[in-house]
Amino acid sequence: MRIASRVRWSVAQSAALGGALCLALLLMLLHAAPARAQSDAGTVITVTSVLPANEDACTLRAALTAANQGALVDQCDGRGGAPYTIVLASGSAYALFTVDNIGEYSHSNGLPIVHAPITIAGNGASIERAPVPRVPLFRLFEVAVTGTLRLHDVTLRGGSQEDGGAVMNFGNLELINSTLTGNGSGCGGAIDNAGTLVVEHSAIIQNMADG
Repeated sequence: MRIASRVRWSVAQSAALGGALCLALLLMLLHAAPARAQSDAGTVITVTSVLPANEDACTLRAALTAANQGALVDQCDGRGGAPYTIVLASGSAYALFTVDNIGEYSHSNGLPIVHAPITIAGNGASIERAPVPRVPLFRLFEVAVTGTLRLHDVTLRGGSQEDGGAVMNFGNLELINSTLTGNGSGCGGAIDNAGTLVVEHSAIIQNMADG
């Protein structure tokens, strides 16, 4: 598990719960047309709908799939090549109501597993498991060994899974000016980390882990 030599904490980290692959972050306060554009830095995909599914627009799920596949998915165009930046609408709320896939350890994820180098430019937006009755339990993100997920200026809320309520990371995960709150799991609270984790100017607060 690659953690200590690579993690950059702005202030301090809360106590971690035990387990070979379990990093429990219960409390940590740190300083406070198809949608595609090509640049020298890769491909920008702009999410145009807050709905979980909408074939006539570029949704967050479709944008992640387009980046993973380097393909056109619904109205999201990932054919420009890596790395990818997925841009969310300023201050918007992206609520997830259903499981998207079954990931590692046979646990459910609300969004496609990240296999490519992807930055989510949140612009103050939030991504959450919808807080309504009968919504199944799932975490929000899983990052594969080959993946990189960089979360910038976004809030992750409400994820619930046995390991890593918000994110299960096997690859590279960076949190920049972001907040993880209100997530829960048996192991890992907000994040269960088995890869490389970098946290800068972010808050991981009020998440719960059982052990």
